[in-house]
Amino acid sequence: MGKLGEAKDFGALLELLESKRELVVRLLALTADIGKVLEGEDFDKLERLLEERQQCMRILDTLSDRIDLGYLEVRPSLSADGGRIFGMREGEISGLMHTLLDEDRRVHTALQEAVRTVKQKSDDLMVQKRGFTAYAESQQVQSGSLITDKK
Repeated sequence: MGKLGEAKDFGALLELLESKRELVVRLLALTADIGKVLEGEDFDKLERLLEERQQCMRILDTLSDRIDLGYLEVRPSLSADGGRIFGMREGEISGLMHTLLDEDRRVHTALQEAVRTVKQKSDDLMVQKRGFTAYAESQQVQSGSLITDKK
């Protein structure tokens, strides 16, 4: 994922920003994969993707904190060009984050629908099971009954 250490200078800060951008791109890909998996109802793969996404989110939080601290360190000595470069990189990442949020909302809606579908299928199975059970109970032979094939 790149350098996650403290940013000691502007170059290190730019490396942290690049790591953050790459991580957000990875999160976009994971979120798209989650959407595809939801369509196919492959819930084992979904669990793995959600865990990986959560891990990336934790790294993103840590990385964002380190970038903020690094910026505070270099800001007093930052040139106008440095500030412009930092702002451009942050702007690019911000745009990617907005795209990620939009995609996340779409996947969240799809996930809610998948949960509703699974719940409905489960409810339907329970109704069928009750019907089969009720039918089977009415067909049971009383103890002491004699069944013959004579007509």
